[in-house]
Amino acid sequence: MATLDLRSVSDAADVAPAESAPLVGRELPLNVTYTSPKGKTYSDAVVSRILDGEGRQKRARAAAILAGVPWAHMPPTEAMRCWALATLSTQLVDPPEWLNEWAPQHDALLFRLANECYDHDTQFFRGGRGTGDDGEEIACVVVSSAGFTASPK
Repeated sequence: MATLDLRSVSDAADVAPAESAPLVGRELPLNVTYTSPKGKTYSDAVVSRILDGEGRQKRARAAAILAGVPWAHMPPTEAMRCWALATLSTQLVDPPEWLNEWAPQHDALLFRLANECYDHDTQFFRGGRGTGDDGEEIACVVVSSAGFTASPK
């Protein structure tokens, strides 16, 4: 009969657990079916890729270029359109030509697909943390001032 070496159990407990994988990957295929006002139905898989820091800056510059005026002077709905178009232009990998044609024209297509990209971003950065003993989602960022300890929620 083998004996249990308590030291090896203690040593094994010193090893940090492996980092949990995100619930969703940096790239996410999205199946899109769209029927144009001309009656033609398009169906393609497009890939949403999470933007890195440089990509986020590129999206902001693209939105500003699309706006063509100071952001504060735009109606909120038009600002949303510019942001959604900039999101699709930077977050989708090689979108099909029909999407380039119709997304700027048809708000239902534009905002539905942009919302999928926003959801992908949210899921990617929230993924894998789980919940605490109280059932609350574990925060990925906790900030507190010196002398004050905030509990993560």
